[in-house]
Amino acid sequence: MESARLNWFFIFCFAFAAIIPTLRANIAHFDEVWQKRAQEARAAVMKSYEPEPTKVTNDFNLGVHKALRGAGALNITAGPNVWNSTRRLLTKKYKGPCMATNPIDRCWRCKKNWHLNRKRLADCGLGFGRKATGGKVGSFYIVTDSSDNDILNPKPGTLRHAVIQKQPLWIVFARSMTIRLNQELIMQGDKTIDARGANVHIAYGAGITIQFVKNVIIHNLHVHDIVLGSGGLIRDSVDHVGLRTASDGDGISIYGSADVWIDHVSMWNCKDGLIDAIEGSTGITISNCHFTDHNEVMLFGAHDNSEVDQFMQITVAFNHFGKRLVQRMPRCRLGFIHVVNNDYTHWLMYAIGGSSNPTIISQGNRFIAPPNPAAKEVTKRDYAPESTWKSWTWRSEGDYMMNGAFFVQSGDPNGAKKMGRRDLISAEPGTAVTLLTRFAGYQTAPRKGASLSKGQRKGTSSLNSTRRQLRGKKYRGPCKANNPIDRCWRCRSDWQLNRKKLADCALGFGHKTTGGKAGKYYVVTDPSDNNVVDPKPGTLRHAVIQKEPLWIIFARSMKIRLNEELIMQGDKTIDGRGVNVHIAHGAGITIQFVNNVIIHSLHIHDIVQGSGGLIRDSVDHFGIRSASDGDGISVFGSRNLWIDHVSMWNCKDGLIDVIEGSTAVHYFKLPLH
Repeated sequence: MESARLNWFFIFCFAFAAIIPTLRANIAHFDEVWQKRAQEARAAVMKSYEPEPTKVTNDFNLGVHKALRGAGALNITAGPNVWNSTRRLLTKKYKGPCMATNPIDRCWRCKKNWHLNRKRLADCGLGFGRKATGGKVGSFYIVTDSSDNDILNPKPGTLRHAVIQKQPLWIVFARSMTIRLNQELIMQGDKTIDARGANVHIAYGAGITIQFVKNVIIHNLHVHDIVLGSGGLIRDSVDHVGLRTASDGDGISIYGSADVWIDHVSMWNCKDGLIDAIEGSTGITISNCHFTDHNEVMLFGAHDNSEVDQFMQITVAFNHFGKRLVQRMPRCRLGFIHVVNNDYTHWLMYAIGGSSNPTIISQGNRFIAPPNPAAKEVTKRDYAPESTWKSWTWRSEGDYMMNGAFFVQSGDPNGAKKMGRRDLISAEPGTAVTLLTRFAGYQTAPRKGASLSKGQRKGTSSLNSTRRQLRGKKYRGPCKANNPIDRCWRCRSDWQLNRKKLADCALGFGHKTTGGKAGKYYVVTDPSDNNVVDPKPGTLRHAVIQKEPLWIIFARSMKIRLNEELIMQGDKTIDGRGVNVHIAHGAGITIQFVNNVIIHSLHIHDIVQGSGGLIRDSVDHFGIRSASDGDGISVFGSRNLWIDHVSMWNCKDGLIDVIEGSTAVHYFKLPLH
């Protein structure tokens, strides 16, 4: 395996060296910085290149088989109307609970706490772009400003300022926005652009350029109505400004780059191509995208004599090629292209084309031919007579042909195997494509589980909606923070990505309280409290008895009726922000002989006495308790406590009792009814 990689490396170096003088793309001045980037890109391409591409295609197909093993795993009845319908399921917006109908989406999409673990997405890639992790190892960068007024000194908070940073970054958006790029957006590597939870359009200006870099993820954008950039001086990193010629008007241009994953992007109506991948780019997956209203959709390889493109390896999967498309879905030169489980519902000329002997493996796609009798053929070969192209490896396996569509195969049926030691594993058949591509393109945040609220997407804390005003009316304006505790966290657009910032905000005698800051998140998904001796995982009682530090949050709004007092271990935060949680009509919360507890943003009311008996108070102990008093919160012999933004009323005994040597307690902003 290693010797094969070395052989390919020497071939690549020779091919790359031969074209170095032409590697200018839109670079007007190919200075030392760009020359160095080109050399580094060569190494990245070689590292990403897979000498046995069938290993990657087989791993992909096995992953899909596993995901669809039994339609029950997807809660879908797989009858003929689902698998074979010619009517797109996307014609109407889906209104039901969260669904994930292919292995990429199942990896993250319906997890209740996806917004707390956005970087989970980086583990979900498949195909040749599977190595892309984007900004997984970096910090979050919040785009708060949709402007692009200064391309030489981009304003902090803009998308351009984010993508030129040299360190890895996971880029998210504070709110929905339309960004009009005045010039092409030139990205540094190790970046993720993640628009989940917002509605972000890159439109009416220049497009995105990924040139001589590695490791980029672009997820959940709209990219459309892209025009030519005029060129000129453009900053492409924090320490370099380069002179560029006019950009082509591609939606996304990938040039000499490796390990790129484009997922859930909706694209239409760009001046040139929607996606171009050229000049030795490899290790690319384009998945779950929705393409409409365009002529030349995707170009893989720009020139027939570009030898470096023989190392191009691209997976095109789970995409919907929709209305008013004409051609190039994709159009390929050289390289190895795996086109698998896509839905081709429209084309005017052809779907898949190419020249210069590319290897195209088409598996499990659905092709619905247009009415035009002259356009029924899926494939188109250019610049070669049949005597030449008949040796090109273009294979169709498991494709579902409708309305007279047909795929002209060529080459050795075992040609793909000759590029590795493995037989091709069959893909899921084309009859399954309607299901696999059901949620192609931009998607709103999953309906099931914890997601960004409307207030959060606008950079406004959702707690504002319940904030009392002196006039007795709910406040409806922009976020306000009128005291130092709230100003520490409340109006930050990224608070939901950095919940633990709250632990730095305490004042008063409880200022040392950090709660579960040092621990993991625990997501409460179940409001029940049926077993006080062996609490069910996912319940609040199960969370608070754990011995390790935990930051406890809630998957959704809920009302919890405690059958007995809730006895907490220390180093815990109960954080009800973003949802509406009531501890009510049962027993209260007991903080006894422990240290370091934060309780934030709860409703506690109508608390009654607990009957007592055996109650578990830690994972390794349960004890006999007498009847509880009916306090809302009882603090007994404990220290370093902070109770903040809790609404309390109508408890059997006290709302809050602090007794028996408890100290360093601070409670603040408590609307006591």
